[in-house]
Amino acid sequence: MRRVLLTLGIVTVVMASATVDAQYVPPATMSAPAPSTTRVPPAPFLGSVPSGTATAEPIKLTLLDTINRALDHNLGVLLSDDAKGRAAGARWTALGALLPDVVGRVTATRQLIDLAAYGFPLPAGIPEIVGPFNLLDVRAYGSMPVYDLHALNDLRAERHNVAAAAHTYRGARELVVLVSANA
Repeated sequence: MRRVLLTLGIVTVVMASATVDAQYVPPATMSAPAPSTTRVPPAPFLGSVPSGTATAEPIKLTLLDTINRALDHNLGVLLSDDAKGRAAGARWTALGALLPDVVGRVTATRQLIDLAAYGFPLPAGIPEIVGPFNLLDVRAYGSMPVYDLHALNDLRAERHNVAAAAHTYRGARELVVLVSANA
């Protein structure tokens, strides 16, 4: 028994060392890329949304016109403004999870009842069928959790997402103003 355990232990150690040796890959020697002196804005800020018709001759613009055109037509600013609206919508959805659930139901029926079928003995002269008459049933059900920690945490997270989207939008506007003023 000892010999089997000793053999099994030796085989395990040999196999483990072979696996570790097969997995080890020495790091390649690469030279670091040269630092770039120009900073390129992220890709959405390189695009724009066209409006109006193109002219053959250049337009003279003041600095204020250039900045206003850049803010109105830059794709990065427009996308971050859209993200701000989506974050506000997600906040409203999270806020809606805290509202009570109300369900209503309305039914209306027109009935005839055969009293003889129910076993009522009727004296002569009284009709066996009663009706037609209308029934109206209106019901409302409501439920609301007393304390929903998950919904409260979702609302808190969405509030932070709205604030983050607002900061991103402000940063995008500042970046576009900076680039268009320096151009």
